[in-house]
Order: sequence, then C-alpha cells, then structure tokens
Amino acid sequence: MGYIRVTLLSDLCVSSGNSFGNLVDSDYCTDSKGLPIIPGRRLKGCLRQAADLLVTTGLISDDERKALFGDSLDHKGCLSVSDARIEGYREIDSWLGSPLLPASLKTELQPGNISGMFSTVRGQTRMKDGVADKGSLRYTRVLSRYNPITGKSMVMTAEAALLPDSHLSEEELCEALQKCCRATRHMGLNRNRGLGFVRLDYIGENNETDRGSVFGETKAGDAVPAPVNELSETLPGEKCMLRYRVLLDLNLIMNGISEQLSFIPGRSVIGCLAQAYINKIRNEESLRSEDLDSVLAEDSVFRKLFLTGDVSWSDLTPVIGNVRSEPTPLSFLYLKNRGSFLNQLYESVPPDEKTKTLEGTWAAKTENGYLVASAQSENVYHHRHEKAQEQDAMLYTHTSLIRNALYEGRVTLPQEMLPVVTALLSTADLRFGHSKNAQYSKCCLKGISRISECREEVVLQKGEPVFVVLTSDMNLTVNGRYVSDAGEAREVLSREIGLENRIPEKQMDHLQFALIGGYHAKWHMQKMQLPVIRGGSVFCFEAKENGVLPAEWQLGEWQQEGLGLCCIFTVSEMKKLSPVKKSSVSSGTEAAKTETDFQKQFHRALLAYAVERRTGENAEKLFDSINMNRTVMNNLNNGRIRLMVEEAAGFSDLMMRINAIKQEKAKNAAVGFIEKVFPVSEQYLDDEHIDEKLKCIITDGDLAEEICSLAAADKQKIWNQNWKKILLAVLSMHEYRKKGDVHA
Repeated sequence: MGYIRVTLLSDLCVSSGNSFGNLVDSDYCTDSKGLPIIPGRRLKGCLRQAADLLVTTGLISDDERKALFGDSLDHKGCLSVSDARIEGYREIDSWLGSPLLPASLKTELQPGNISGMFSTVRGQTRMKDGVADKGSLRYTRVLSRYNPITGKSMVMTAEAALLPDSHLSEEELCEALQKCCRATRHMGLNRNRGLGFVRLDYIGENNETDRGSVFGETKAGDAVPAPVNELSETLPGEKCMLRYRVLLDLNLIMNGISEQLSFIPGRSVIGCLAQAYINKIRNEESLRSEDLDSVLAEDSVFRKLFLTGDVSWSDLTPVIGNVRSEPTPLSFLYLKNRGSFLNQLYESVPPDEKTKTLEGTWAAKTENGYLVASAQSENVYHHRHEKAQEQDAMLYTHTSLIRNALYEGRVTLPQEMLPVVTALLSTADLRFGHSKNAQYSKCCLKGISRISECREEVVLQKGEPVFVVLTSDMNLTVNGRYVSDAGEAREVLSREIGLENRIPEKQMDHLQFALIGGYHAKWHMQKMQLPVIRGGSVFCFEAKENGVLPAEWQLGEWQQEGLGLCCIFTVSEMKKLSPVKKSSVSSGTEAAKTETDFQKQFHRALLAYAVERRTGENAEKLFDSINMNRTVMNNLNNGRIRLMVEEAAGFSDLMMRINAIKQEKAKNAAVGFIEKVFPVSEQYLDDEHIDEKLKCIITDGDLAEEICSLAAADKQKIWNQNWKKILLAVLSMHEYRKKGDVHA
C-alpha cells in the first residue's frame, strides 16, 4: 500500500457542489465532521489528466496509462485511490468523539465551525467594459494553504494501491505513477485565478519515510483475528459459525435494482473474497490469466468456499448497540403524533393517528426489545469532463453510506474450513460495491470471533398464532419456477416449517416483494434478476399441533449467499421485542481516552479559532458595556486611531503612538477609549497579567477559563492574534453609532 501526498502551494477549492444561501456560492469538500478532504475520484481524475498529457509528450507509454487507469472497453485500471485527508486525521477524528471535550467547546464542534477553521471565503465579480458586472458577485470558500494546527503548508495524504497487472511490473507502474504525480500541478476551481496550485508525491510501499500518522487503520494483511486457540477449539456438530465485523473506511455505494442498498449483500462478500483468493493463487504460482481457470476448476478449497454451498456467507448488516441488526419487521409502525412505535400484529392503530412505516430501517434484538436505526447516507457530487467532440461536461450525484459505520456478517462453515476462512478474511483487501478504485468501497476488518452453537427452540400450542419473520431476503421456487405470489409463498413456508396455512383472526401478512441482481466481474455482465420476498416481511400462520420447532430457519434458493433466513415467534415472544427505541448505527472510531501531543495542538488551534470566530460577538458586548460619554465619542478621531491600531507592532507600541498625539482633547479621547475597552490598560504594556487581558476580549466565561488554562506562550499568541481585531471591531461600531446620532 503506497501513498500520494498532496502539498498545497496556494489556497484550494475542490468543490463539493454545495452552497450556503447568500453566504457561500461554492464550498470545498469536507467529511461529516467538517474536516477537509480531497475526494479520491477528483484526485484520480487529475492524475488521469496528467497521464494523458504525458502520453502525448512521450514521457509514458499508452500501455502504462491503460494499466494505471483502464480504458472504456474491458480493461480495469490497477490504481486505487482513497480520499486525501489532513495530517493526523485519525487522531483528530477520535478526539472529536471523546469524553475529553470541554463544555466550552461543544458549540464549536459543529461541522460548519470546524470547516471554517481550515478555510477562508473569497469574493469575486465578473468584469464587463472595465467595471464589475451587476449581480455577478460570487463567494467561494477555499481551503487555506497553511494548516492552522501546525502553521505549515497544508499536507494531505491519500492511500494509493497498485493492484497486480499481468503486463507490467510493479517497478514500471510505480515509475509511471510518480511521473503522473509530478505532472499534476493544479486541481479544483479557478486554477487560472491563483487557486489550486499543488505538489503531488508518490510514496511507494517500501518507502516508509515521512508518511505521517494520517490513517492508522488496520491494513489488509494486518488484521488481528481472534486468538488461534479460541478459533481452533473442538466444536460440537459438523459445522460452526464465525462472526466478523468490518468498518467502512470510505463511503460505500451499494447499487440494487432501482435503489441504493443500506447493507452489503452476501453475494458481494463472496465476489470480493473470491477475487482475493484468485489473486493469491495467481501470485503464489505466477499463473497467466489463460491458465487460471483450469487451476481453479481443480481447486477443491475454492469450490467449497464459493461454489458448492459448503460455506454460507450472510449479508453484512449494520451494528446497533454492539449487536448485529436485521431488517425491521414490516408490521411495526411509527406513530408521528405520539412519537412511539406500534406492532400491528397485536395492536390497532389509534384513530386520526399519522403513521410511518419502518421500511429500510434496521433492528437489533436486545433483552429490552428492539433498537431501531437507519444507516446514514449522504449525496456526493461528481463532475465528469468529456472530450470536446463528445457530450458536454456533466454534473451528477451518488448516494452513499457514510464512512466509519460498523457492519457485521456471519459465516457458516465446516470445521475443517475454519483456518482457511479465517486467513482469507484477515488478508483480503475488502472492497464492496461501486467505484472500488476511487473514493468509495474500502473497508477494513475489525475482528473475527466464533459463535457457539445454541439452537433456540419455540414451544407451540395447537391453534395459536405463529409469526414467521424474514431476517434476510428469501427466494423460493415451485416446480423450477420462482415464486412471486404471496399465496404460493405461504404454501411453501407452511409446508417446509410444518405450520397450518391459515391466517389467524384479526391478523394479516405484511409482505414486500423486490428484485435483486448482481454483476459478473469476470464477464462484465449483469447477473440475472431474481424475485425475492424482502427481509422484514412477516407471515402469519397457526400452529398445527402442540410441539417444538427450531426458532431459526434457512429456506429456499441461494442459501450460500445468505438468502432465506427467517425466525419464528409466538405472540408472547413478539411482545418481548416490541418495546422499540430509536438508536444509531455503531461507529468504529474509538474515542480518545487521553490527549496525544497532536490532539493537544488541535485543541489549542480550535480554541484560538473560537476566539477569532466570536470577534464580532465579543466586540458588540464590549461596546455595549463601555458606555462612552458623548464628549469622548465626538472628540475621538476614529480613522486616525484605526490607522494606529493597524500599524502598531504591539499594544505597548499603540499606547506610545496615542501618547504622542499633540492635541490634548484628541489624546484624552483616545486614551479614554482604550481604557474603556481595556480597563487596566497600563498592565498590558508588559507580558504579565495575560489572563486579565484575555478575559477583557473574551466575553464567554467558560471559553475564557478554558483558554486561561493553556500554557503562557499559547495564551500570549491568542492575545497577539485578537486584540487588534477586537479594537478595530469596536471602532467600527463607534463610527456607525456616531453617524446614527448625527442623522437622528
């Protein structure tokens, strides 16, 4: 795994496509917490543009460009690029979610405030006949060249993986990529107006120099599974079950049939791991592509893992409250007026109540009922440039699952396959869904553990209602024909499970049918679409006789891909789960327990920005509190004092300039003004009394106490950065107040 390091040589606006009313027309890209990023697609697009230029000049070959970036036919490029993030991103991310945050900073941690810390706003107009065109003023928020944490040029780092290519060696690919990086000089908006000047460097896998601690996540091959002795213990029965969790390192796009999925289907897991297994075989035996098929056809391990059904891979679903979730039963409704949940299986909807279905949400079973949550998503804008002779450039969006979410899946397998599956999960490069080579899809393994066999059973009484709840999509067949009718589905389920095909009184089924598909990466073809009964569907039956049945079943086709899972509930069991509470999908980011040196730097920078951001608010409170008399206001030469403040090297220099004023009235007015703003101004002529100084310019008591707890050098720096801004703001308010009195 290599890295691409982006060093800003000017301000940069890699536009997100968003705007904020009249304040900002074009905004730069940030993540969900407001930290700046350069999207992987944008970065890869700039590299591809540089590669096109290098091919025309003969500095790289067309084969090298094709190997790195692919083509429009059937060749997939070997370069995979993630989002570029600032130095120390992981440390900042964990600190923002930690209990160490002081109360004074709670309001400062909004994404808009954090993004403002790294940015400035620029305005520009369009010129027409030598003057500004009316109505053409536009504001652009840009990422500042200098990092407010370190004070140095902003450096951002992106992972860059070079997948094996059968035609070119790794050295040739690395050299070509390095040339593309060096040729990339600009990116983002307004490249010909002083923005977007950058320097790119490729740091290869074997070069550990100066990478920095940008990510810190578990890399492919470094994942630490459960202890070997725990996994290799003898288990009862022929089969065992593994539980594994993955963290979304990047946003994830899972395309369904005319919908975006909020889970990772089992067939996508199989495709990813099968590709990892194939790459391992190819590298170990140095096979050519044409020889690979014959080798895999005779590989019994490959067949058991992915073809014969010996190993079954479930869907990866969100983790809620540290518990793997399942699709929320469709019998549940949310009552909008009351703000509570209702189960239609044994409750009636109150009259005049507005309801909302829980379709698309996920529910985790706990001892106290269901925890329900939705997988969070966001819209990401992309801009495609076309050649001049083809279509115009196009703006489009992708809806993607937000990174840092934790997902869990299960594997049912023979005991002898346990070491193979564990090793495969631990070493595979986990990428799912759309756009695997840029900006999306990357996940990392967070752990593997074994689940002890514990077959739960349900005791039934003849004639009592029995509910079959689907915990995954289910594909059923009758005489070789796929079932797409509710009646036929009931017949199959009642026959397979052994229930009476009769709907109990005052009950009804809650079903939803859908189509699922997939993609053959080898053949570049869509898979056949299959009709399924959607997970969360509920069938109502009656018990045939007194007896005991297993609580969990797997029925129908495509069981290897995790389809056909369902659970059986009686009314009493369903009532135990019916207390429903809203929750959220678990995050894989571990909250910081102690502050690192870099986190302390960020903390100090955030405090300094909080003071700067509140300059107007602090100045207004100061101006309202000083109550200058009219004589002082009239004698104060606002413009002259403003110029002195701007040119003063420090506060003592300002006082020397004011005392040098020859006109007594003007000098007394200026001194009176300064003493009103800073009541103990004679103390400000030295470097002592720094706490008193800061409390004069910071009106928020909690924030002032937090800043006063910093080291003396940091406090002095905040004072030096802000005392002029406060004075200038108060002078502006004085000027407007003076003009208002004149007009009055």
